[in-house]
Amino acid sequence: MSEQSFFELIRDAAQWHLAALLLLPPSASRKCEIQSLLREIQDPALFRIAENWCSDPTTEEYFRIVYPGGQVSLRAVSYLPLVSPGEMLATLEELYDRMGYRNSTEEPPDHLAVLADFYAFLSLRAAYMVANQRQNEFLSFIHLRDDLAVHYLLPVLSSLVEKLQNHQTSSLRATVEWMRDVLHPSACHNLSPPSQVSD
Repeated sequence: MSEQSFFELIRDAAQWHLAALLLLPPSASRKCEIQSLLREIQDPALFRIAENWCSDPTTEEYFRIVYPGGQVSLRAVSYLPLVSPGEMLATLEELYDRMGYRNSTEEPPDHLAVLADFYAFLSLRAAYMVANQRQNEFLSFIHLRDDLAVHYLLPVLSSLVEKLQNHQTSSLRATVEWMRDVLHPSACHNLSPPSQVSD
């Protein structure tokens, strides 16, 4: 644990929170929040995606692509067919509650934006543990974050990129691709299932 890892975790938390916002329906308040986060973003690709979103947050395109009757779903239950939807939702709700995470959106717990924001939250909690020199708790949050990526995020992102192939100019597609590229398998360590990690 070092000062460098602290700042890397803070940066990761800001970037993943921004990515989560980019996956939600466009609104004026969301645009303000995204613009305020831009000064924290060091990743040039994500910065460009957010700038493009702010210059043209096309609500109609978002609803045409995503919402009921749209071409894709942003819910993990749509991409993890071997997992019972009810069991997945209950597991995620229990995990969020145990970690002290509060979903501030109207989206269900398995929505990609909520999962991305939880990833950001875990990075922030790990940064707090670094700052307080709590090595064991730091490792628990990093393990949980990596496990979230392996079991929930990567399977959804891989499938979504394929489904969004026809939307070359979409900020939604660009955000999903950015998330997938950041979470390439070598960046994650499959350590333990989420339900077994304690805070």
